Amino acid sequence: MSIGGSVKIDDALVPEIDISYFFDEDWSIELIAATSPHNVRSTLGINLGDAWVLPPTLTVKYHLPVDGPVRPYIGAGINYTTFWNIDEQPGLSMDYSDSWGWALQAGIEIDLGNNWSLNIDVKKIDIDTDVKINGGAITADVEIDPLVVGIGIGYRF
Repeated sequence: MSIGGSVKIDDALVPEIDISYFFDEDWSIELIAATSPHNVRSTLGINLGDAWVLPPTLTVKYHLPVDGPVRPYIGAGINYTTFWNIDEQPGLSMDYSDSWGWALQAGIEIDLGNNWSLNIDVKKIDIDTDVKINGGAITADVEIDPLVVGIGIGYRF
């Protein structure tokens, strides 16, 4: 039996680590790493347990060539998501498939001087998982697709 999109995963606020490598002044590649806990519920409000999400994301960014300390950029890339530390409700067995998807981002980098910068960006990440409950007796396709807002401090070596 397929219950479609009747499973949802709550939001989370967590720190992330971004590592960027600049090929030149305009192009860079960025690895985004974070992990977050989520409560899983049916849209009827039934608690299905908890799961952690590990969604490393790799993007290529283009920094627009503008004068001044504020430099906007756009990026696109790929995401791989795996689920771990699954805490199921008694009597339930939850199996989440791993996910490959796209990622888009837009942001600004503000030069603070002495190789330091302030970074503010928004990322849209495509995360879809197939959930099997009790060995596939019930299945659901779940689109998580988070909007990730980041604020960080950077140092360029």
